[in-house]
Amino acid sequence: MQPKSVERFLWTRGLSQFLPEIPYASLNSRSGKLQLCTYLQRYGLGIIRGVDVETGMVAKVGNQIGNVRVTNYGSIFDVQDKGAEATNLAFTSQRIRAHTDNPYRDPFPGVQMLHCLESAEEGGATMFIDGFRVAEELRIQDPEAFRMLTATSHPFEYRDPDEGVLLRAAAPVIQLDQANAVQRITFNNRSAEYYRAWAAFDFLANSDDYAVKLLMRPGDMAIWLNGRVMHGRESYRAGGRRHIQGAYLDQDEIHSSVMAALAEGVDVSSFDVHKLAANVCMEVLSSLPRTAEEDPFREALKLATAARRSGARSDIVLACLMHAASRPDAFEIWTQVAQANFRQLRDLGETTSPLARMGFATEVVAFAQKVEDGWRFDGLSREEQTRYLAIPEAEMLLQCIRACRDGGASSTPDSFHALLCEHFQHQSK
Repeated sequence: MQPKSVERFLWTRGLSQFLPEIPYASLNSRSGKLQLCTYLQRYGLGIIRGVDVETGMVAKVGNQIGNVRVTNYGSIFDVQDKGAEATNLAFTSQRIRAHTDNPYRDPFPGVQMLHCLESAEEGGATMFIDGFRVAEELRIQDPEAFRMLTATSHPFEYRDPDEGVLLRAAAPVIQLDQANAVQRITFNNRSAEYYRAWAAFDFLANSDDYAVKLLMRPGDMAIWLNGRVMHGRESYRAGGRRHIQGAYLDQDEIHSSVMAALAEGVDVSSFDVHKLAANVCMEVLSSLPRTAEEDPFREALKLATAARRSGARSDIVLACLMHAASRPDAFEIWTQVAQANFRQLRDLGETTSPLARMGFATEVVAFAQKVEDGWRFDGLSREEQTRYLAIPEAEMLLQCIRACRDGGASSTPDSFHALLCEHFQHQSK
């Protein structure tokens, strides 16, 4: 049975390894648009790569997805360092703390977009923080602060006498639905008094533990749910040429696109960055060069199967599975396979393993392989010997390796796919 909605995934900085991104060209298809909208429903965030570096593109892309909302800022707005003429922190090169936009507007803009036309020479990364994840952490760490921020309505105001604009609204920092789940975040620290609870939320929201930092390059565009994902900016060198254009959308078009697809029976479950990462891993393994004497993919499946049957922890099982993909001849394959999926895995030097970035403890398997291959301790440095002896699974891995060389059975690739997904989800939470 098709789900009636897309399940939210709450994330921390670990999502940096698995950014929900799509190429701009894919928005020309319904599938590409649906993928982006599903990412927004699931993660609250999407990255579009390869957008034309032209002014006004943020409005063009926005109208492809939904309808750009015209505010007192116009249909689009520019974010640049204006130096002494700056009337807003956004128009400086200073750091901006985590916040949501336009809390003084009712109804508030549900979706925000930023398009990079020029990037700073140094610094200026855009930060994204899952406000729902921060709120749930506050619920655990400081229940009284959480209660206060859900029960107390805060006033927000924007005033521009020169333009004849006065906007006022009030809302709790954390809004809950009837099931007591977080439904909306309204957090803008220039408009509210710093109560203890407010400061507690601000502390978590601006912790590096929760921030996905994106150094946007020309042609990159970010889109996110303004009622869920907070954003900020790292400082950059004053006078830099950083130029970002932004726009706002209403959320109903995005929600409608996904719900209509679900009602038609369209399967959107594949629009999941962790499943995609698992697919990449299996494709890399299956693409490793084979000879008449050696089949790395089959051997990897056998070793992982033996480890799982021996009761090894899931991270050790996956290390056994992915160890073959740390070979020198695998780097080019990683680059090719990841090219269309995970930008952060591209252009890796031969001293940097994508496996380390994806959290696989392949070093454990490497030590066991060295010992079994006849190196014993003669082939290991003193430091390696110490680290090897400290591995509780060392003897078990040796037995698994020997069992594989004596034959051994292997499970199907699909049997490890769910384990890979769980591993990546754990990294992102």
